[in-house]
Amino acid sequence: MRLGLATAAFCVCVSAAGQAQAWSGAGPWSEGPSSRARLLASSDVGADGSSRLTAAVQIEIKSGWYTYWRSPGDAGGVPPLLDFKKSGNLASSAVMFPAPARLHHAEGDTIGYTRRLTIPVALTATDAAKPLALALLINYGVCKNICVPEERELTVTLDPSAAADPQAGEIVRRALDEVPADASKNTKAPQITALSLATVEGKPSLLIEAQFPAGATATDLFIEAIDSSYVPLPVALADSGDGHVRFRLDLSKSDDLKAPSGKQLRLTLVSDVGASESLRTVP
Repeated sequence: MRLGLATAAFCVCVSAAGQAQAWSGAGPWSEGPSSRARLLASSDVGADGSSRLTAAVQIEIKSGWYTYWRSPGDAGGVPPLLDFKKSGNLASSAVMFPAPARLHHAEGDTIGYTRRLTIPVALTATDAAKPLALALLINYGVCKNICVPEERELTVTLDPSAAADPQAGEIVRRALDEVPADASKNTKAPQITALSLATVEGKPSLLIEAQFPAGATATDLFIEAIDSSYVPLPVALADSGDGHVRFRLDLSKSDDLKAPSGKQLRLTLVSDVGASESLRTVP
């Protein structure tokens, strides 16, 4: 899996009259024993006449079950894997993930979602004047007392000449709103303010200072290494009550982090009032 900040792809969707159009639609549900899934797609028209093409994989999970983020956490797990190779007129796709939550289990903590997950995907068509026939093979795991692999083949055609489904368009827009903001471009989003190496309780540690909007709750931090090294879940050390939260990453838990200086990390801050991602280098 490629790590890095996701960037939306844009193209112009043109009708027979040569005008960009807005459109949205949904494919059929694919039912499973513990979850169901479907594929949606939409095109949004901007003021300049350009159109953003976006798909969204909507997964509904049975009560008591959960599924994983792109990085599953300390207890391990199967992150969603999306394959659009069988699609027609698709030049590229860029998968984004909504802000996840830390899930506590007896065997360890994981990172993921309960009840529902909608994954937006930025699209670029090969020929912007033609319909985009999306065919997705998705594999993901759902867990309760046991973990069950799920595989779905989902389809939808993004065709501005067909009747639109406004509800599908709203689901896609909400999914995009749940993707963590790029902290370097949105100063109102949660921010990493400092990184430092230290020894805490006799263990090598990375200390992370974060600033959330005042009044934020459910604050948390998830860390991934750009080189795919294993990074354990950090723990919160202190919360000042004004949005400033301090986290500690125990470097002794990962052999990959014995020499952390220079490592590139992606840090995802989440809270009830917003989430953000940023790339940082360990000092």
